[in-house]
Amino acid sequence: REIVSKSGRVLELVENFRTRPEITDQVNAVFEGIMHRPEDGRYQPDYAALSAFRERAEVGPGVIVLPPAEPLDELGAEDVREAEARATAAFITHARESGGMRVFDRELKDWRHVELRDIAILFHRTLALDAYEEAFGDHQLEYRVAGGKKFYARREVRELATVLAAVEDPHNLAAVVGALRTPFFGASDEDILLHRHRAGTLSYVSDESSGIDTVDNAMALLRDLHHERSSLGTPRLIGNLFDRTNALELFLLKSSGEQRHANLVKVVEIADQLTRDGAMSFGGFVRWLADVQQLTPSESESPMSEEGDDFVRMLTIHKAKGLEFPVVVLADLSHYTARNDSIIVNRELS
Repeated sequence: REIVSKSGRVLELVENFRTRPEITDQVNAVFEGIMHRPEDGRYQPDYAALSAFRERAEVGPGVIVLPPAEPLDELGAEDVREAEARATAAFITHARESGGMRVFDRELKDWRHVELRDIAILFHRTLALDAYEEAFGDHQLEYRVAGGKKFYARREVRELATVLAAVEDPHNLAAVVGALRTPFFGASDEDILLHRHRAGTLSYVSDESSGIDTVDNAMALLRDLHHERSSLGTPRLIGNLFDRTNALELFLLKSSGEQRHANLVKVVEIADQLTRDGAMSFGGFVRWLADVQQLTPSESESPMSEEGDDFVRMLTIHKAKGLEFPVVVLADLSHYTARNDSIIVNRELS
């Protein structure tokens, strides 16, 4: 205000060179209603509407709002994320299979049907990532967590850690049940319950048979690996687990199978580095893996993504800076971060 009073003027940077008018119109409609200059004129100027440099697209809508298939009024936050993820996966599947959505290909200089490689899912935070992985797996949609730094939080890594925890301690029933339910063994809750009823225990130390082949075979393998954990060494034990369950082949058949396969192999490589020359025991590695999952350090996934591969990219808004995708899905828009704005610090008081 003081600068303007002395012949200064306000310059507004409003021209957007990346986004089409269909998008900027929606952005303007939202923010013009919520961004206003406060009465004292400080901190926040009035909203300046964006102007799109690019022309409107020849085909298709600019913004699509995906209504969930179920009412959300009485759902918790996690249920809402799962419903949103299912709606997104169903929409992408339909768009891809129906050919109803088209994008402009800069190399072809023409419009073509949308492909998975044209689509990016943007997250404010990765709280909803598990829900999207589950939904995309159900729809057999290939995806990559672009630039993923949550290697130890990936589902296949967590599942392997659960199996290894069960191998280490037969009395850790939570780990044993969790291991049975992973894709390594594929036991259903009903099978586990029937085994407990017939065998009288969920400890694999006992060789009691229940007649439930899925669980009996899993218990026998866990028992064998438990006895061999010291003599085999961690990398060989994990390799035996993979061989006897055909886990690597199984994960290759899943959505984003190559990435899952590479991540599991990377765990073996990490185990080899940490346990080489007796530096860490099998039990020590299991405890380390459990601890490191809680800390979720910035460990990149095993690189599998190649330019041109047909998969959806999942990444945070922060990591998307400078990137451009024909189709962008804004995920977890209901996410709310609590802020405490009730405290004002008066630094003039001492």
